[in-house]
Formats: sequence, structure tokens, C-alpha cells
Amino acid sequence: MFLTIIKTQLSTIIVPLVLVLGTALSFKFRWVQLTRLRHSFRIVLTKEQIKSSRGISAFSALSAVLGGNLGTGNIAGTAVALSTGGPGALFWMWVMAIIGSVIKFTGCYISILNRVSHSQQEWLGGPMYYIGHLLQSPITAKVFSGLVIVSALTVGNFVQVNSVSLPLINHGFANWQISLMLMVFIAFVTLDKHKRFATISTYVVPWMALAYIALCLFVILTHASKLPPLLSQILTAAFMPDSIVGGTMGYGIFESMRVGFDRGLFATDAGIGIAPMLHAEIPDQHSQQQTAFEQGLVSILAPIIVMVICMMTGLVLLVTDAWIQPNLASTEICVYAFTVGTGWKVSEYILLVTLFLFATTTLLTWSYCAERALIYLNLDKHLHTFKLLFIGFIPLGCYMGGQWIWLLADISINLMLFINLIAVFIASKPYTSQINHAIRTVGNKLNYRL
Repeated sequence: MFLTIIKTQLSTIIVPLVLVLGTALSFKFRWVQLTRLRHSFRIVLTKEQIKSSRGISAFSALSAVLGGNLGTGNIAGTAVALSTGGPGALFWMWVMAIIGSVIKFTGCYISILNRVSHSQQEWLGGPMYYIGHLLQSPITAKVFSGLVIVSALTVGNFVQVNSVSLPLINHGFANWQISLMLMVFIAFVTLDKHKRFATISTYVVPWMALAYIALCLFVILTHASKLPPLLSQILTAAFMPDSIVGGTMGYGIFESMRVGFDRGLFATDAGIGIAPMLHAEIPDQHSQQQTAFEQGLVSILAPIIVMVICMMTGLVLLVTDAWIQPNLASTEICVYAFTVGTGWKVSEYILLVTLFLFATTTLLTWSYCAERALIYLNLDKHLHTFKLLFIGFIPLGCYMGGQWIWLLADISINLMLFINLIAVFIASKPYTSQINHAIRTVGNKLNYRL
């Protein structure tokens, strides 16, 4: 009950804050997340990938961010959004992604210009660095670092394990078997010193996403006749939810908006501060300012890609009526939807493999970011201990109640968003003219140099 009250109060603050400050940044930077989206794709697709022992490539960073976003929370979160906020929540998830992506863009830009060199020949950056150094608030930076670690254990660990365990248990797997599989895989990657994390993200995430998109498209296209009324229903439900459900399910406009924002935030990491940590590791190919701008543009792609996948998931749940099925929760709703939508029993197993990969890549991304937070807190010597602790906590996700897990996860990431949003808005002021000059330049020239 106490956690529910905290969660509700945070949502009451976060929703208008994101709308106001995210919209203000959008106008300040000429709606860069929409007007320069084409250039974001161009950078990823045509930019020479830097091969260096110092840092990771831009594509690897984007893949790592997507690995963190495309977790089971992406699939389960969409199911939760529909079942608790109605179809209109999908619309507000898009609003959150579009407005939140400019926060991610700005955070990545500032992060690269305020990053530091680590003793192991790596760049380190993220909200804790621009909060501590640029805004000169080391206590707040340490609090944020602590929240990253808590979120890694809740959002990045418990939620993923719990969401993937539900359908696996229904297929005869025991909790200890699920835990063991996840623990072995995560240990194999995180306990290695040769950047298996970047390798796994680069090669697994894109194929994982494409396979899931293909499965979604098959279900949606085979039910294409239902799409026009459903798309109309989503828009109507966003502003007049009672007219859709006849007032019987109790969806209100604010509830639909709140759920959509929560799930959109959860799915896209839009403004939480994880992306600035990962993009800060990109080595400079030209000037640091150009690297900052390019990585800011690249970071815009992740929320858009994730929301396309969330929208596809939502449409699959809607065309199959899975979202209104009783006695189903979280990923169980999705398994039902794909089984009914394809008519193939094998689709269950394809989805289970996809869910397992989604869960593991998210576990890896959050563990990696938590390690960066520990380094900022000068706890480098405890990195190995934390990795073992993170792996050891995996079984808890199988046994904990789903409601408690989602509450803890939502509270921790909302607190991260609150701190980072305020920090990004304040820290962006010295860079306003610099960023706007870069936006004008990239819009006027095909091959630009800052």
C-alpha cells in the first residue's frame, strides 16, 4: 500500500514535468527528434565504425541501448499498458517516446562533452558526471548512481526474470531451471574481461528485433481487416476512454495517460539516463563536439524503434483480443496473442526464445550501467562482488510477486527520470547556441563538419 502511494504521487509529478520540460527542450532544439531523424539513420548506416580498444562503436552503443530497452518489459509492459490503461495508453506511449527522445538527445550531447578518461583506457560519462562536474552537485550525482544500481536490480533484473519466467513455467520449466539458465548466460558474459557485452549486443540485438518484428507483422497482416477500426479506437480511447468501454472498465483520461507515460518511459529509457552512459564511450573520430552531436542524433533512434515494436505488440494484442482475456498476466497475454494470431503452436516456442533473449540482453545492459555507477562511486574494487550479487539475485525474480516487482521498478526509474530531467534541462543552457548551430548545419549540408 505504501509503495503504491509513492508510485502514484511520483506519477502525478512526473507526467506534467516530462510534458512541460520535454516540450520546452523540443522547441528549444527545433524538434530535432523529428526534423533530423533521417540524419540519425544516415549516421548509423553510413558512418565508419571506429575500431579502437578505447570505447565501443556507435552501432554497438545503439545496439546496447536497444538491448536494454527491448527487454521483456517492452512486451510485458505493452500488455500491462493495455490491460490497465486501455487502448488509449498506446497513444500516450508514443507521446512519451517522442517528447522523451529529445531528453535523451540532450543528455547524450552533454554527457560526451563532460566525460572523463578512465584508468583502463575507456571513456566514462553519464548523468552522474554532468551532475557532479558541470552542475557541481556531487551528492545528487551519488544519489543518482545509487538509483542506477537499485534500478539494475529491479528494472534490469527482477522484472526481466519475472516476465520471462511466467510463460516458461506454463511450459513445464521449474523456477530453478529458469534461474540456472539465466545465471549461466549472464555469468558467461559479465564475468569476462574482453567486452563480450558489446559483442553480444552488436550481433544478437538486431537479429532478435527483426525476428520479433517479422512475427508481429505476420499476425497483423493476417488480421488486416481489423486495423482501421482499431487505429481509430486507439485515438478515441486516448481522449474519450469511457466511450470505448462504456464506462464499465473505469479507464479515465488521466489513467490512460499515466499508464501510457509509465510504460513508454519503461520501454524506451527516454530520459532515465542510461543512454548517456553508453554513448559516452564512443571514441572521437573528429572533434569531441561533433561526436557529441552525432551520438545525440543516434540516441534518438532507440525510442522510435522501440515504440514501433511496442505498437506492433499492442496491435497484435488488440487484433487477437488477448488484452481482455481473464486470468492472464504480463507475458502470458502475449503468448496467448501470438498463439491465437498465427494459429501455430510453434509460435509459442519462437516467442519464448525471443523473450529469453530479450530478458538476457536487458540484464546485461543494466548490469553494465550499474558497474559504471559503482566506478563513479569509487567502488571499482567491488565490481566483481557486484557482478556475483547481480547474478545471485536472478532467482528472486522468479519467486517474487509481479505486482511488487513492477512497483519497485517504476519507483526507481521515476526517481532516475526526475533527477536526470531537471539536470539535463539546467545543464543544456550553456550548450543551447552550440546545439542549434549544429542542427542548422546538419540540415543545410549533406556532409557537415562542426
